[in-house]
Amino acid sequence: RTEMKNLNSLRASARAIESESKRQITLLENGQQVIQETRRWDESKEVSVAMRSKEDARDYRYFPEPDLPPLYIDEEWICEIRNRQPELADEKMERFQKQFAIPAYDAAILTSDKYLAKLFEETVELCGKPKEVSNWIMVETMRLLKEQEIEAEQIRFTPVQLAKLIEMLDTGKINRTVAKEVFEQIFMENLDPEEYVEVHGLGMVSDDRLLCSVIEKIIHDNQQSVADYKRGKTKAFGYLVGQTMKEMKGKADPSKVNQILKEMLDKPVSL
Repeated sequence: RTEMKNLNSLRASARAIESESKRQITLLENGQQVIQETRRWDESKEVSVAMRSKEDARDYRYFPEPDLPPLYIDEEWICEIRNRQPELADEKMERFQKQFAIPAYDAAILTSDKYLAKLFEETVELCGKPKEVSNWIMVETMRLLKEQEIEAEQIRFTPVQLAKLIEMLDTGKINRTVAKEVFEQIFMENLDPEEYVEVHGLGMVSDDRLLCSVIEKIIHDNQQSVADYKRGKTKAFGYLVGQTMKEMKGKADPSKVNQILKEMLDKPVSL
């Protein structure tokens, strides 16, 4: 709305812009209009003063350039360009919440980095478990990125590897403790999680007879904890579960351990 004269330095230009901004805001807040005019900047007083008014564009000597033909932009072409633009972070965050039913906080973290967003979407496409994928990225991935002091774009593991890990956990082939160990390995070494589990014998023990045998041994070796449990001390049960998991080297299904152990402890003693 205004043209400023007497600007002799970048510093003067910056101060004039700030002063003019405040002047125009004050006028608008007081219900007044900002008229088109030329003003002169007074550097010593750090204010501008009106020189002359200009009522329309002709006063600014705007006129067509005779050597440049008019440029007409087709609306269809504009729409085509607009449709080719990438999805912005705010749009992606809103879409993640609606499409994958994840909280706003999760969506904000996942869309804070282009690579994290890509990793999330591609992994979900493979395994179909958005909340689980979100948890692995937001907790374990972010933790390791911080520990290794690297950026998300330097992540070596692929969506295929993370999807495999989540499927193994979901189907009970490994428990969550083992899954975290395996995840660290694929993060650091870019390994296939299925091969790693097989080579290192980390798969869950599915033999119920073996599990029952181990639990019977734990009960036999920890009679005091058994007695404490029967007297209502719930911590004793947790201790027995822990001893069983230790004996099984973490390769037992905790829920199954709880179930079998409780059944054995609650079994009436035959006379």
